[in-house]
Amino acid sequence: MVISFSNQKGGVGKTTLALHTAWELAQAAGRVLLMDADPQASASDWVSQRTEVSGLEAPFGVVGCARVNLYEEADRFREMFDWIVIDGPPREDGIATACLAAADLVVVPLEPSVFSSYAAEDIFTLLDKVRGFRPGLASRLVINRKIAGTVIGREWRDLVSGAEVLRAEVTQRVDFAKAVGEGMVVQEYAAGSAAACEVSALAAELRDVCAGLAGGLDSEAVRETT
Repeated sequence: MVISFSNQKGGVGKTTLALHTAWELAQAAGRVLLMDADPQASASDWVSQRTEVSGLEAPFGVVGCARVNLYEEADRFREMFDWIVIDGPPREDGIATACLAAADLVVVPLEPSVFSSYAAEDIFTLLDKVRGFRPGLASRLVINRKIAGTVIGREWRDLVSGAEVLRAEVTQRVDFAKAVGEGMVVQEYAAGSAAACEVSALAAELRDVCAGLAGGLDSEAVRETT
């Protein structure tokens, strides 16, 4: 299965969620590849920090592929890996379109902000365009970088529209920045922490959604599994 984290707004946490999801999938004994489609190459920098500076083994493969033929490469990799996670670019271009075209499931991170909601309209428009030739393309919205204790954080789920919203939510926490800076994920850096539990819950829910998609369930059945 191919999961693409995509949003044309930068700073919404695509790379962080992609890394942590890939780590969770790899821990479940799956062969996992993360395709870094962001020209900023943050995911590639993370694995370099992990292996070359921190001296840790890479828990999954990472390949840079900020190219418009990414979907062709993803198709080739499908035979080699159980899971492919794509970290998409922060703008609407040919690479962003290729990330969606390559995916079985598109996950749109959205932070609780009115401006983020406005920016998300671009990704929903692009999704509609890609569904013109990929009618079965599934998408989910995930609330990310939620600010604990705020009214908008509590009420945001009722305000968003344009995609089915995952139950799992990820709060903005300093542990994420600290872990990534060490070439780690929070499940390693702060095992058992609230941050670790949140991303583990997200990955588990994504596995359930993908299981429904792979089983050919209709949209109502998939919602019941999530």
